[in-house]
Amino acid sequence: MTVASAGLTLPVTDAVAICVARLKAEEGRRPKAYNDKTGRTVTCKTNDPATSGNLSIAYGINLENGLDEVEMSFLIQHRVELAQYELAKQGWYADLCLADPLKASVYLDVAYNAGVAGLLHGFPACVKAASLKDWTKSAAELRVADANLDHSRYEPLRKLLLSGTTAL
Repeated sequence: MTVASAGLTLPVTDAVAICVARLKAEEGRRPKAYNDKTGRTVTCKTNDPATSGNLSIAYGINLENGLDEVEMSFLIQHRVELAQYELAKQGWYADLCLADPLKASVYLDVAYNAGVAGLLHGFPACVKAASLKDWTKSAAELRVADANLDHSRYEPLRKLLLSGTTAL
């Protein structure tokens, strides 16, 4: 079941498609659960039979076996659509989706990774500037303290806000 099939309405924009394509390139394909700080695969397997088990989620889905391409594609699409649905409740974002899906995809990218609340409350000056269509200010405020993360994830997003094109 997708967000749309659940009866939730989404703005008809390209922001989701742009964001999903960029996230697939940024995040890379990892069919097994991993720690996003270290890149190491996460497992519940131990040498102790009393505590060794399977890393599972939802309805007993064994993540130790990994996900196939269909499952991974569904999850990213679904999660981005959910973020879009929540963000579209913000008037500035709904308007931006229609006017400039590329810029909208930047905020959607952040919401996917930090959560919608993480975007709205973690980057309030960035969001305020976006609502005023001040892309220079919004880009300047789209920063995190972790220098490596800021350079690898947020700097390219700032460039997208400023350039208005995916060709960086």
